[in-house]
Amino acid sequence: MTKPSKRFLTFTEARELVRSLGLGSVREWERWRRHRPANLPSNPYLTYSDTWVSWSDFLGLNLKLSFAEARAYTHTLGLRSSYEWHKHQRPDNIPADPPAYYKEAWQGWADFLGPSYDPYAIGHYLPFEEARAFVVQQNLRSSHWFTWFKQTQPQGIPSRPDRVYPDQWVSWSHWVGNC
Repeated sequence: MTKPSKRFLTFTEARELVRSLGLGSVREWERWRRHRPANLPSNPYLTYSDTWVSWSDFLGLNLKLSFAEARAYTHTLGLRSSYEWHKHQRPDNIPADPPAYYKEAWQGWADFLGPSYDPYAIGHYLPFEEARAFVVQQNLRSSHWFTWFKQTQPQGIPSRPDRVYPDQWVSWSHWVGNC
């Protein structure tokens, strides 16, 4: 862990100064750093390694909201599903793929979208018995379910019926009619 020299600004001061410049990329930083003040290191990621986050953070580029802030925002939208989330015009400070970006804090779409979340709204699924009757007619084995689903993507049938119909769910064998 490298400690900043007393001749350099603290990480917070350096980041604040650099953000005030409005540099739009690391390439712009590399050009600008040739003329930087003496109290700003040329390789801040090394000098401030104990507090360094990323170039985007240091330069102030496309900063995303924290998980809690993004979740609080989405709760105000009244969106009922991940499908509606992806169709919604989201602000630039919230990632397009929240489960991947917020993987440490992610607890599912119900948690992220809030009280308006409705798993049955995700593509307007058929009721459980109708969906299961359709699937049973396909004469599948439970081990082939995901391959078949990926190839056919039948309308009104969820890829994860165990999650969409938790109260009626028995097993994969039951779902495909092999019980």
